[in-house]
Amino acid sequence: MRIGIEMAIQFTRIEFLLEVKEVIVVVRQRIMQELLLKTRRQV
Repeated sequence: MRIGIEMAIQFTRIEFLLEVKEVIVVVRQRIMQELLLKTRRQV
């Protein structure tokens, strides 16, 4: 039973890390878009 609990904890940890990575990717894309828009306005 204890092994199952530890596996569940590791699984939720992995899912959490994957979600964080997805959020970081989305944020990066938005920042890049903002930078592109700003540079285009300056030119």
